[in-house]
Amino acid sequence: MGRRKRGASGPPATTQQMARRAAPLGIADEVNLSFSDEQAKSSSTLKTYERFITGKDGWLQWTAAQALPPLSLSADAPGNISRYYIFRTQSLKLGEDLGGQLVAAIAAYYDKNTDCGKDTWQAVSSANGLPAYTAGNPANSSKVKSTKTDHHKARVRTGDATESVDVIEPVHIRAFHARNLRGRRLHDCDPLAIMLHAGVQMAMTMLLRFNELTDMETCHLGQSEEGGSLHPCFSLASTKNSFQRKVYHLVPWPTSLSLDPRFDPVLAFACWMRLSGGAPGYIFPSFRLIGGRLRVYPDKKMSAPAFVELLREYYEPCGVLDPNLLATNTLKRSGCQLYKALGLSDTWIMDKGGWTDFQSFSRYLGGSNRVAQRGAYGRGRW
Repeated sequence: MGRRKRGASGPPATTQQMARRAAPLGIADEVNLSFSDEQAKSSSTLKTYERFITGKDGWLQWTAAQALPPLSLSADAPGNISRYYIFRTQSLKLGEDLGGQLVAAIAAYYDKNTDCGKDTWQAVSSANGLPAYTAGNPANSSKVKSTKTDHHKARVRTGDATESVDVIEPVHIRAFHARNLRGRRLHDCDPLAIMLHAGVQMAMTMLLRFNELTDMETCHLGQSEEGGSLHPCFSLASTKNSFQRKVYHLVPWPTSLSLDPRFDPVLAFACWMRLSGGAPGYIFPSFRLIGGRLRVYPDKKMSAPAFVELLREYYEPCGVLDPNLLATNTLKRSGCQLYKALGLSDTWIMDKGGWTDFQSFSRYLGGSNRVAQRGAYGRGRW
């Protein structure tokens, strides 16, 4: 006869499983778990930093091979960190995240083992009998920041990083006009669209930076007959490209484009002034939407984040490849490339935009390094 199976003892299996289940988390448990997660992240970061300092090809190994003190606070300390940065990123070929991590690791290493702290590096040469001195963290120096910038530029040239050089082209302006303005009376249009259209057209035709556009006030407005026709002009103080007072002429685009009301900067400006009331103060002021109505504050100029947010929101459905790469320098770049597409000479564009050297000017003509945009970028697509 076979052996009888022993009967189960104790509570049923389902009851045992329920007993083994953890009790619901309370507030204190959740806080402790959150703290544990933060500790784990912090521990992981410290291990990464330690690897950059003591590991293979780390900061200590490299400085020893170069016969350099690893915690030097002399004037050449930032240069040594930059050299190590180039070495560790294989002559700037590896990722920028790697470069950022190793700089952060060296900064933390200096902060822990010296009294330099985390402040920006300063090196003062001896003068008038006073001794030279340094202060701050050498990893937080302009030299190291310049190396990181060079790293990004090098990766842009090889196509391994994206350069934010997106522009607004005629095809996008036409789509914007069709979505927001076409077939409507002025006071039936979205007031933000009217304001944005005026800002885009004015900045593109006059080749303005965002700060130059928002610095314009009604007191700067005048009239000019330069070129044989009466048109608005704005007289502003000196900019970083010009030490003399600058006069900007708001005139239509050259060629037959001047006959298209969708691209008429004077009309766009007049519509915005009519809608905003033309009160004395900033032409592009701070604003709020209250119950669907636009309220402007002429004594305060529009902020860059507010303008960029509008630009991205309204042009995203208009065919731009990446609205997140539209920024405050988009408008001057867009105008520069459109003038080039319309056949204007480099000399003419440089004079209008206030460029004093061709290298600075050529950066505004540069194409995108992204494969998706190489074919159409900068041609002034219609």
